[in-house]
Amino acid sequence: MNFEDYYNTLSSHQDEINQINHLYLNITSKGLIMDEMPHVEPYKKFDRVLFVPAKLKFPQRPTCIFCGSKAVEYHSYTPSTLKHIAADPSFPVFIELKKHRAKCLTCSHCFQAEDADLAPKYAQKTNQVTQKIISELLTLTTMKDITNHNNVSPSTVVNVLNESVTLSSFTLHDSLPEHLCFDEVRTNDNQLSFICIDAVKHTLVALLPGKSSYDIEKFFNGFSLAQRARVKTVTTDLNAYYASVAERLFPNTEIIIDRFHIIKMINQAFNHERVKKMKLFAKPSVEYNLFKCHWRLFLLEPAKLDNEHPRYRRQLKRSMTDAQIVSEALELSEELLLSHNVIHKLHRAIICNDVLTLARCLRAFKQSFKQVSVQKAQWTKKHGGAYPKNIKNIDNNHLIQTLNTLTTDKNLAHVLNAANPKFAKYSNGPIEGINRKIKLLRRLSFGMPNFTNMKKRIILWLNFKPKNDAHKVLGRARFSIFWQKSMK
Repeated sequence: MNFEDYYNTLSSHQDEINQINHLYLNITSKGLIMDEMPHVEPYKKFDRVLFVPAKLKFPQRPTCIFCGSKAVEYHSYTPSTLKHIAADPSFPVFIELKKHRAKCLTCSHCFQAEDADLAPKYAQKTNQVTQKIISELLTLTTMKDITNHNNVSPSTVVNVLNESVTLSSFTLHDSLPEHLCFDEVRTNDNQLSFICIDAVKHTLVALLPGKSSYDIEKFFNGFSLAQRARVKTVTTDLNAYYASVAERLFPNTEIIIDRFHIIKMINQAFNHERVKKMKLFAKPSVEYNLFKCHWRLFLLEPAKLDNEHPRYRRQLKRSMTDAQIVSEALELSEELLLSHNVIHKLHRAIICNDVLTLARCLRAFKQSFKQVSVQKAQWTKKHGGAYPKNIKNIDNNHLIQTLNTLTTDKNLAHVLNAANPKFAKYSNGPIEGINRKIKLLRRLSFGMPNFTNMKKRIILWLNFKPKNDAHKVLGRARFSIFWQKSMK
């Protein structure tokens, strides 16, 4: 028995038809009665549209919404059309709704039946459509695709976004989290925006149009000094003014330089020195290929290098283990060998949270660098600016320059916090993951010119807490699938 035959058998059983329509529309409105057969007709730009006739009656004897009188009389119905969710955007679903009207005999005002579970007053779409738009705003979908999926206008999607997120309630919190992460991310018009999240719950705290210290201080000064004093840690990268701004805003905070950025800086400096040594050899030579083709092995922990299974290396024209490649390459440059030992000693100290070893290494380097600075000053005083070769090599060494940056008076204590076991669980990893999502959303949307709308969508995306029945939102399209298959 096909679908139409089944409905013909139930034509006299309006209660059963009403129950079936409620089931597949997934509407729980008590006053809504759908006891007529749906029909398919062309409508506006669509060749086929499914119309479901329905009546919205008062569930009980109404009272006047203006004066509260119970002396009312029933009138006719007010027609309206509500858009409902559909599985196929080319075959939309509309509810031909007739709302029961009543007139107050006391104040002569007229009013009609309304049901917030079905749709808000004056709305042209059901709550299910709104919920589906919100569910798609929580995914990596462009605004244009959301409008096409739901057969709504772009302004409707923006209105749903505005109703879901209010910046006024988000801007000022009652309290600040105890642990914060600072970073910047490119938003609209390719500009850098300041972003701050809770380091524990990974929820968004601030997203500002700019990243200047003035903008940051203006935002956080909206909180009382007592609230700002609750902040215990601020994790950031090596941005010059983030640490100084955090120290001014939060009197009891500890600044933590993210360990990933420290290791990244050290590795980049070592790679720069490796490339300098590589360019000293002819391009097709074995020595050149030792530095060129196996650069990842230099950054790997020496204890993890394979020393037992030689493999044929096409660029080197012989079989060698990973450890042999690194050892043979470092024998070509004593300076690179020392740099290799230094970076891996720093790696182990940071990864193992050995703050004493890290402090010993950095302070020893700082002391030796001060001695070199004294030698430079003495040489300049006697001979002018022409330095000897050993001092020139120090000035041109990127690893030494990087370590000098890490050991400045401003950065040293913050860098040591990165290896402190007490702060081991705090890093900029969560905020970097959020930045990646924002960049992905921006790229898929081909840019979002309106910063406010982009900020609201990011807030909705990051701070949304799904309910237990959230999985039912998209499942409500079963009704349209059922009807469309039957009507074909």
